[in-house]
This record gives sequence, C-alpha cells and structure tokens, in this order.
Amino acid sequence: MYHGHMDFDIVFIYGALIIRDNPSYWNALGVDYHCEMGYEHHFVLSEVYHYPLHQFLLDVTGKWVGKPPIKSYTINGLSYGKWDKNNGNATGYEIIKVVPGKTYRFRVINVAADSLLRWKIEGHRLRVIEMDGILAFPVWTNHLEINSGQRYSVLVTMDKTIDNYWIQSEKIGGPGPGGPDNGRAILSYVGASDPTRMQKLVFPNVTQSIKPTSWILPQLQPNRLLAQTEVYKLDPFKKSDRKIKVDTHMVFNDKGERVFLINGHAFKKPEKALLTQVRQGIDISKTDPLIFEVIQDEIVDIIFQNRVIEQGPCIQHPIHLHGHSFYIVAEGPDVVDTSKLDDIIHKNLLNRVVQFRDTFTMFPYQIKENTTSGAGCGWTVIRFLANNPGIWLSHCHITTHMLIKKLFVIYEYSHDNPRLYNE
Repeated sequence: MYHGHMDFDIVFIYGALIIRDNPSYWNALGVDYHCEMGYEHHFVLSEVYHYPLHQFLLDVTGKWVGKPPIKSYTINGLSYGKWDKNNGNATGYEIIKVVPGKTYRFRVINVAADSLLRWKIEGHRLRVIEMDGILAFPVWTNHLEINSGQRYSVLVTMDKTIDNYWIQSEKIGGPGPGGPDNGRAILSYVGASDPTRMQKLVFPNVTQSIKPTSWILPQLQPNRLLAQTEVYKLDPFKKSDRKIKVDTHMVFNDKGERVFLINGHAFKKPEKALLTQVRQGIDISKTDPLIFEVIQDEIVDIIFQNRVIEQGPCIQHPIHLHGHSFYIVAEGPDVVDTSKLDDIIHKNLLNRVVQFRDTFTMFPYQIKENTTSGAGCGWTVIRFLANNPGIWLSHCHITTHMLIKKLFVIYEYSHDNPRLYNE
C-alpha cells in the first residue's frame, strides 16, 4: 500500500500498491495457494470523520479536547449513511461481482488512521495465505482482525447459494460505543438478484465495540518452504548484537497537550532532513536520543514497553518499522524482565513460535488490572537483521499518536559508509 505520512494526510492520500509474482511461481505453490489469474480483488479499509481537517489537527496537537467520533467506515473509498449534510452524489457501497465455484484472492489493506478492524464476508470462510507481503502457511478463519498499516491476502471460494452477501469492516476494541456500521461492500454472485437495492441501506451505529481476541495470530507462521525468510536468517542459538529499549508513555505537558514520551523523551522534528545532515558529516545519533544507531549486519532486538496513558486506559498500538520485515520473538504482560529475554527468545525461535511481518499490534496485557498512569501493560520484542542501510522511521500507525510524537528513527549504516553514499 501507499499513503501520506504528513499531518493527517493518510485520511485522503492512500491506495493499493500491488506487485504480482510470475504466474509460474504461483502454479508451483500447489493447491493451498491456488487462485486462477484474474480472479482477485483488493479491499482498502479506511474511515471518515466528517469534520474539518484543520480543526481536527488543532484538537489533537493543541490543548487536548479529544478526537471527534468516526462517522463512516469505508471500503475502497465508498460508504453510505444518514449524515449531517446532504449525501450528494454518493453512489453507496461497492458491488463486487463473483463467479460461482471460483476461488478468489482478496487483498485486504487497512489504512484507517485510528482503527483496529474486523473484516468478514457473510457466510464465507477465509483462508489466510499472506501477511504484510510474506506468504504464510495457510490458516482458515471466519474473519480478519487487521490493524492500521497491516495487509492480508485471503483465498475465498464462491461455494454458497447464488445470492448477495455483505462484506463488513467493523471496529474492534476501545472504550465507548462501537461506531458506525457502514463499513460495507456487497459480494454479488453472478446470477443473483439485482444488488443495487442494497447500495444505499442505512445502518444504525453499533452500540458496543467488538471485544479483541487472540484470533489466529499465533498460527500465522511464515512458510519457510518458500525460503522467503532466507534473506533474514536467524540462528536460534545466537543472541542479538544490539538491544534497543522503546518505553512509551502518553502524558500531558505543561500546556495541556498530549504527547508521547519514549524513554522519557519527546521526538524532535529535525529542522533539516536527517539524510542531509548525515551527508554533511553530522552524527545524527548524537542530536536526538530517539535516533538509534545500528551497524549493518547486526542482529537487532527492539523491546517495546506499553504503559497506561495519563488520564486514560492502556490501549493497543500498531507499530510499523520502515525498511525491514522482522520476527516477533517474544511478548508478555505488565513490565518486561530483560534478564529473562534471551531464554524466552531462544525457546520461541527453536519452536518457531514467531510471526514474520512489518507491522505488529502491541496489545494491552496485564495479569492484574492496574489503571495507574505509567503502569506497565504489556511488552513485545521484535528482531531484525540490519541488511538495509538507511535512515528508517518506526512509528505507531495510529496517526493521531504519530502526530503527538510516538515515533523514533533507526540510523543504519556500515562501518565503511556512515554517510550512506550510493545506498
């Protein structure tokens, strides 16, 4: 996928970027991945606030007054509802025509600025075959739980009664009401009745959020038979060369603004592009404590610690690392005990209890509820091989969190080329 990363641009600058493999490659994968060429569709999930953008930015980045409610969820930019203003030329929900008996590959992409979503097709089972561009051992499920920044591919066989079926995108988790129920599209079998009668149906808001579950995440393992992970070979008997702690806490500053602190610091937006500074011989790792230095070919662990926010609960965070896919090698409740990490990671790698992707969800996780501001409420460790020199952003994919500084930078270079020339 592609999307804007400045301010709140992700609300209106986004889309699907699809790179297809050679058909002979897919034919060699066998029946578990089989989908005839041409039988595919993508679903880009997003949200709309129906609220002035400039005011939204002031509400979030100025003195905190809270976010406006989401008024609509969209699939491929389309939705319908009883809105505050005239619906104008809104065409309603998208209609996807499918051929009975065929198996389709559906690519599902979440570019929502602020939502963990459940995506499902009425009456149909999904076979998950890919996550964040990495082919997985196929796993069956009734729905996807997909966070902002994440992507999945599923195979769906059109083996039900010839009819029209709802495709739904619904909010998961979070305090308060569940939000709009108009994240919809229509799956229409060829030969079914005219689906246009469904395009402008209005649904009342959901009164309660869907509760998050463990879903099938532990089963989503990279298919090592395909050798995708060979470029990121990790020896379970080898410890990491470098550990980076990222301890996050949302607080109020003395102006009444909400800000995320990482290791006690707020990220400072550089006045000059970081790559320009590097080319000028400036050691950027000395200019901001949230620019972390990494040497090419190192094995790097990043330890993420979640904490209860000030005047709020513990919340989930979709974390994305640019420039790398990574293994999720450990996670747990409350506060991480770093003295035990190497043993936990070794065991998980031996048993291959790891995901391999580029965006993960750091869920709230406490053994005993503690709502004190700053209390530990879960941790996750990712491991990656530093094989892509550059200046890489890592951030929470909830855009409002990124706006209030939940981000840091990985500065990755070789000993011979710290200025990244010709990289």
